[in-house]
Amino acid sequence: MQGTAVFSPNLPPEEPTMMARRDLAKAAAAAAAVALMNEPEAEAAAKPAPGGLCLNEDDSHYFGTRAGQKLDAETVASWVDQYAGTQVRELMLCPNCMRTSYASKAWDHIWRGYDPAGPDDQPLLASTAADGRKGARDWIHTAWRLHQDGIDPYALWIARARKRGMAPWITMRMNDVHCVDEPTQPLPIIQ
Repeated sequence: MQGTAVFSPNLPPEEPTMMARRDLAKAAAAAAAVALMNEPEAEAAAKPAPGGLCLNEDDSHYFGTRAGQKLDAETVASWVDQYAGTQVRELMLCPNCMRTSYASKAWDHIWRGYDPAGPDDQPLLASTAADGRKGARDWIHTAWRLHQDGIDPYALWIARARKRGMAPWITMRMNDVHCVDEPTQPLPIIQ
């Protein structure tokens, strides 16, 4: 029988008892339930409720849909508020797709090579189809502008989600090879 050694206070330390994994899991769950019953109500209210929905915020959506708007830290943070009190319990925040929508020290950010005063067919956007350049530029420019203003949307969203009782998660696209053969393509999903 597979089990986990559990030391019982009724036995000498050199004689552990074996407890089946299922029984150990039941005991841990019971201990957690007792701990939660003793927790202050204010702390329990800030924790995400079980069940509910996980919402994925893609790396481009926020930036592209806020193009041309004046964004300050509170405006960016308040994006989370629309999901508070709904069935959304977890926010999955994806900041990358080959390049990042924030100033990464490890990966290229999407505005590397971007000229905010340059034309739509500047080298960074040249491999993007002409009809996709506006959306590409909106994404790049909004992310660039937030960076220039010292605003980290992911830090703000994480803090606001926790404050509003949701669990924030950062998700990373690993081994993403969208348009890997086009080194100037900043937005691998826009063709």
